[in-house]
Amino acid sequence: MKCTIPSAKAFYKLLNFIAQFETNVKITCKKAGMSIFCMSMCHSVFIDAKLDPSYCNGDYQCDEEEDICVNLTVLLAALKTGGPKDQLKLCSGQDTISIDIVSDDQVTNYTIKQVTIDDETMVVPEIEEDVCINIHPSFFKTWKKKVIDFTKASVTFTPTKTNLELKSEDTTQGAVKVTQLVPSSGIEYETFNGARPITLGNKNIDKAFNIGDVSDQIQLGWKNGMPIRFGAKLTDFCSLKVYLAPMASEEMDED
Repeated sequence: MKCTIPSAKAFYKLLNFIAQFETNVKITCKKAGMSIFCMSMCHSVFIDAKLDPSYCNGDYQCDEEEDICVNLTVLLAALKTGGPKDQLKLCSGQDTISIDIVSDDQVTNYTIKQVTIDDETMVVPEIEEDVCINIHPSFFKTWKKKVIDFTKASVTFTPTKTNLELKSEDTTQGAVKVTQLVPSSGIEYETFNGARPITLGNKNIDKAFNIGDVSDQIQLGWKNGMPIRFGAKLTDFCSLKVYLAPMASEEMDED
């Protein structure tokens, strides 16, 4: 596989978000593009990223399907040296991946060894959600300050026809409730079909709220009794989806 990604910084932000949940990932390369599917160690978070050739402005070549298995800590150490205007050239080898970070007057090459990853191929089926919210990531920053950082406890999302309520309670710190009018500037329902409340662990929701680092076109949705989806639109044909399982016990918040 060979490709050129226009912004090394954008690719860094994408992988840096994923690295919050899982360090070793498999990048599956096909003629139709690249994809990443992985789960957290506690199996409470699933990540599904799809990058078609448009992510590389068409500069993408993959003659045969292959998997690139990398340690994100190592890969990110190389990618963090690239700026938003620097190009990123990737080329896979038998057991390595070659990375060129190209600026106006300099090319920096890294050769990174691949790692061994044993996992089963999984697919998240399309689900008809009971609620889907288009939301600007600035809301996540506000809610992090007002809710997550205050109680450091689980958070319950309760949607109604006119509001979205966030509530968190801790026996030591106290309780907080934020009631957001919907629709408002930067937030609106795309779908609302009687969705029930969903409770998420503090640590996982804190990480998921960082999805705004990847894109400012975000969706939040879930089907009753199923994981909540955080979706980010990267291009017209590229996306990042993060699924967080509802919290049933404190142990589920260990990721």
